[in-house]
Amino acid sequence: MYNDTRRAAWVEIDLGKITDNYKALSGLAPGAKTIPCLKADAYGHGAIKVAWELIKAGADYIGVATLFEAVELRQAGIGKPIVLLGPTPRGNTRDVIDLNILSIITTYEDAWLLSETATRIAPGKTIDVFIALDTGMGRIGFLFTEKDLDQITQIAALPNLKITGLLSHFSAADEEDLSFSEYQLGRLKRFEEVLADRGIRPEMTTIANSAGIIHLPASHLSAIRPGISLYGFAPNEDIPVQTITLEPAMQVKANIVFL
Repeated sequence: MYNDTRRAAWVEIDLGKITDNYKALSGLAPGAKTIPCLKADAYGHGAIKVAWELIKAGADYIGVATLFEAVELRQAGIGKPIVLLGPTPRGNTRDVIDLNILSIITTYEDAWLLSETATRIAPGKTIDVFIALDTGMGRIGFLFTEKDLDQITQIAALPNLKITGLLSHFSAADEEDLSFSEYQLGRLKRFEEVLADRGIRPEMTTIANSAGIIHLPASHLSAIRPGISLYGFAPNEDIPVQTITLEPAMQVKANIVFL
């Protein structure tokens, strides 16, 4: 009869080390809110268990990459605000509303659809959103053009929506030369100034990923988004991390089967 014994190879996760890494990273930005990123099953560490640990450690938000990841956390009982860091599929707009997911807005059309759906199915409900800004990553977000600034202004006027935050992403903060990251940070602050002149003053602005948190303190702003470093890894192994100690939380082990 088959005996259910330990597999020849397995992974062990130390949740305490993830908590310690979180505290070390958030300690670098004591005035900022935290949006720890749990995309890809918390980088393979188990998103649900990691989420509970980070919530106990004081995380303000949880960041995910896909709606499926957000649904998984909600089904596990996670009640903390969840930020969907990628665009919402247009067929799932109602899911975002029903599950209280903070959506990232990348086009006026997506904002209008979210507003229209909320007005129709939950007229008394305010939907918090982040506006994605492309400061140089070249992936998603509004550009610093008059047309895009006008669209953000129009989004701010849509019913049942509240622009809670502005979000951008570094493209090269894990490199030794931080000049382009400093350019992106300057562009983001220019976005803030122009939008403030238009009466749009969100509560949060965030751009700092793990590399930004560690290597560019000026990028901490009002919220940080630690990712790979939560799990004990430097953003770039060629650039030493001198400000904090990070401990890898995962170990891959195996039984010796033959010598």
